[in-house]
Amino acid sequence: PEYLDYLDLLAESVNMGCINTFADLKKALLLRMDYFDSMGCTVSDHGMEFVMHVPASEDELEAIFLKRQNRMIPTREEELKFKTAFMLFVGREYARRNWVMQLHCSVKRDNNKAMYKKVGADTGFDCISSYTPSSELADFLNALAETDALPRTVLYSLNPFYILLSRK
Repeated sequence: PEYLDYLDLLAESVNMGCINTFADLKKALLLRMDYFDSMGCTVSDHGMEFVMHVPASEDELEAIFLKRQNRMIPTREEELKFKTAFMLFVGREYARRNWVMQLHCSVKRDNNKAMYKKVGADTGFDCISSYTPSSELADFLNALAETDALPRTVLYSLNPFYILLSRK
């Protein structure tokens, strides 16, 4: 499924009809987090190439969301702004629920475009990445800490080079 398909599945799972705005998306996510919390969930897990921090206004975020809803592809900067806002939102919610936020980085997704077209996303064609902008990670964590909303956090890299560095 593509991103818009996932939004439809999310809307269906929380009986919302449809998700038309970023505000709707956050509402739907809150409902799912409430459900998972009621089932005993205490840990989240996010795999990403890197933790970004590119702040945006609510108006910018709604425009980016609308652009994607209209099946247009956001620019790289818009993508990073949206992902930042998404991660800050869920991070604050994890803190409010006393969940652990697990972030595993240094993964490059869907490298083999031919196989992606044949078998889809996240089907074994990911690889290790060495791109790790630590200043953006620090800014992201600080943005949560400044509002007293930094959840307990587990950070780890899928790149063994960084694991070796941390053991010295």
